[in-house]
Amino acid sequence: ETLLLGNLLILIAYAIESAPANRARLLRWGLFGLCAGFAFWTFGLILVYLIPLSLWLLYRGRWSAWRGYLIAIAGFAAGSLPWWASIGQFGGALLGELAGSAIANTVAAPTILESLGVRLVDFFVFGATAWLGLRYPWSPDLVMPVAGLAVVAIYAGAFVHATRRGPRLLWGMIGVLLLTYLLTPFGGDPSGRYFVPLYLPLSIFTAMWLDHLRERVSARWSRWLANLLIAVVVGYNLVGTALAVQQPHGITTQFDRVTWLERGREQALIDFLLAHGETRGYSNYWVAYPIAFLSNERILSAPRLPYHLDFSYTRRDNRVARYAEAAAESPRAFYITTSHPQLDALIRDRLLALGVTFREESIGSYHIFYALSRKVEPDMLGLGETTPR
Repeated sequence: ETLLLGNLLILIAYAIESAPANRARLLRWGLFGLCAGFAFWTFGLILVYLIPLSLWLLYRGRWSAWRGYLIAIAGFAAGSLPWWASIGQFGGALLGELAGSAIANTVAAPTILESLGVRLVDFFVFGATAWLGLRYPWSPDLVMPVAGLAVVAIYAGAFVHATRRGPRLLWGMIGVLLLTYLLTPFGGDPSGRYFVPLYLPLSIFTAMWLDHLRERVSARWSRWLANLLIAVVVGYNLVGTALAVQQPHGITTQFDRVTWLERGREQALIDFLLAHGETRGYSNYWVAYPIAFLSNERILSAPRLPYHLDFSYTRRDNRVARYAEAAAESPRAFYITTSHPQLDALIRDRLLALGVTFREESIGSYHIFYALSRKVEPDMLGLGETTPR
């Protein structure tokens, strides 16, 4: 949705510039503000588009477009109204989410300068390589390195060409993302997902460079050369994607192997739990919400179990109060872990220490403790709320 709404904002901004100074132009200003506000409520990442777009429109319009600015601000307020309304409910927590509190303190460095250095390296080594498709977000290994070098050369030519002829608006998007990555907690997540909006400047810069090559190379070879370069880039990404989806866990942003869940086993898990009358229990973040969705909420679990190998846990995982209440009010509960033998052993040992009998079953990446002789809460096992991160 960020790509859709962000690209729509760019189209509206250019429509504002091309429209004469009349009522139609003011309507476009209002549409821009409304769309920007709705996009902001949807996901704060839209600021990667909105900041450079707003500066560009201010630069182009100067003070003469003050009516349009006011209408756009009113439209933004209307479009983002749900976000402002929720301030009263969530207050500082909502602002913290926007500022990246969820991943704060993930870059460990003794000084600010060293932290910036770590993030700058991460930006190019991890984030940019995932953005350009040179590696999967879940692996440090390069994808088809030899072909990847050819793709890097093509992108390098495109960026060098864009330094002189690339639209400032698109460079502004890259600059805003870079500053956000360096100066906010979002720099602690080099998975590549925050780079997704930059596929727009990447595509346009590459297209501009190929068009430039058509003009510089002889007409006989220009089309063949452009087609060859396009085939290299598109083919590389198609093959890389095909290889990715063939892996058991499919496409993911998760670097932690514990969160690599085998696809296609969700329904088998749901059927097993329903067959044994297990509809309420405890799991981790990567199990609770997909299973609730896929089972039409027939199976609800509170994500109070850790999934990191060091048993660290964040209370943010338990973010749907109704699921937590359903698990707490149920007279019985199951436990589901994923690819975590150490956690399985801990749960097993502590259930036995409490004198609780149980049964176990494994389905793909899922390990299930069920048919407990009596209900046991996670804090009775020393898990969940007692192991915050």
